Amino acid sequence: MDVEDFLAADQLPHDPATMKGYKYLFHGEEAIQQQLSHQPRSSQDEILMTTVKGVVTIDQVYRWIDRQAYSDAEKDMAKDFCLAFSLFKLLKRRFFGYIPAEAGSPKSLDLVLTGLIHHAVTGPDAAFRVVEAELAFLYDFFYTRNILPVGVRTYIFIAVVMLSLTMWTAFVGTLGPGYSRPHVGVKDLDRSVTVVLVVITAGLEVCQALAAFSNSWRYVMTVYRCVRDDRPWTKHRYGHLWCWKQNITPPETTYWEQKIGQYVLLHWYDHRPWNVRSWITLYLVEPRRQGQKKGSRKALPQQVKRAVLASLKASRGELTNGVATVQRHGLSQQLAWACRLPKVTDQILVWHVVTTRFKWISGRGGDTVDDHRLVARKLSNYCAYLVAFVPEMLPDPSYNAEQIFDTAVRQARVHLDGCRTKADILDRLDKIQCKEENYLEGGSLYERAGSSSIIEKAAVLGGQLMASVPDEGRRWKVLAEFWAEFILFLAPSDNVDIHAEMLGAGGELMTQLWALLSHAGILERTPSAPRT
Repeated sequence: MDVEDFLAADQLPHDPATMKGYKYLFHGEEAIQQQLSHQPRSSQDEILMTTVKGVVTIDQVYRWIDRQAYSDAEKDMAKDFCLAFSLFKLLKRRFFGYIPAEAGSPKSLDLVLTGLIHHAVTGPDAAFRVVEAELAFLYDFFYTRNILPVGVRTYIFIAVVMLSLTMWTAFVGTLGPGYSRPHVGVKDLDRSVTVVLVVITAGLEVCQALAAFSNSWRYVMTVYRCVRDDRPWTKHRYGHLWCWKQNITPPETTYWEQKIGQYVLLHWYDHRPWNVRSWITLYLVEPRRQGQKKGSRKALPQQVKRAVLASLKASRGELTNGVATVQRHGLSQQLAWACRLPKVTDQILVWHVVTTRFKWISGRGGDTVDDHRLVARKLSNYCAYLVAFVPEMLPDPSYNAEQIFDTAVRQARVHLDGCRTKADILDRLDKIQCKEENYLEGGSLYERAGSSSIIEKAAVLGGQLMASVPDEGRRWKVLAEFWAEFILFLAPSDNVDIHAEMLGAGGELMTQLWALLSHAGILERTPSAPRT
């Protein structure tokens, strides 16, 4: 990638729609490395300018796909999947401690904002589909044993060899005529167990071989060979023999189940976990802290993904912690203080309590209001979930985030003591709001914001937002845009270990956003963004 701009210098201006000017490697790293290792440094640049045999870049793949006789939707899906494979190779660098050469590059930003975030034939969520497929490759790379993209005959050979060795060992051993049976008290138990193990092994090998014919790695290898040899997809090797993927549409990825964690502080602040599993396992299982109630993961609606992508496209890569939304709606004078809290975790919990409060008092609205309310509620609860359960993904040190969360739980128990229903909590928040507003009559809001609790700040912010934006529909629009902007602000991170860990646990929305911003060249928050 250090020389990618140099290689694509003759393809200006670049075009993310066709990948013109993008020399991202699709396959052939070994060929380049082998060619460079046998040449002196002075001639390496000349070699890079020439086409090395066996090397295929993503722009070549796009041109080859465009020549195939398939529908636009099928071509779009094939392009997205192949781009995901190229981006997967780039994302690996961050897990090995390398700083991407495209960091801060306008061309990389244009790739995401124009090339991925667009209304494709297959829908407006192409960016998430690409990142999901990319993370599926990354999951295979880190957590599975068989990711080598080889041909059909190799898969069959491996399966036959493994099955033959297993059966040969069994028949010359336990099932052989010279086997001396032990006296275990159960007739033919040893031979029965051997037969069962042989059958299970044979079944697993056959299933693995069959599954390998249509997996993601075999698909990209087939595309690579077709592009390298300049032959159409329908005539690729073994295609008609094995009836595998006559259509160019890539295989579906099942890495991420399209669900996100949700947590509501006002609902679970009084939860007192028993931690029976921790006691039984002598605290090998980490005990839950007070207020930590982990429910089932909820489905991630399309409206949420589209709102986040729209916010990223509108920001042009300038990430802020919600202050841009406040300014855009003319609310800086009233609400700017809530974007200048000491810690990002404070801001998350304050705005989360406000969003929950408005959700509980919200009436029925039209489709647009419902969409804004859905986006704000899902993202608010997800950010609160990160505070409670995955603080390592947030900008604040995880220890500080845990302390702030524990303090917020204690404060909520004090302020909301005796509340049993939502109506009781809402009534208590109204009283806290009135009390705080009386304090503020003779003092500074900013000074008070530094000493009050999370619940008190949220009560004041909720009252100010309701007074400044009395229309409920517009209020939900403000909150939806705020959370879509804020979650992007939270995503950049240097902590790749937590993303690798959560990748193995089923994936997180935050990892998808982190990967998307990485490919846009956004590795850190905008320096001009307010310090939090």
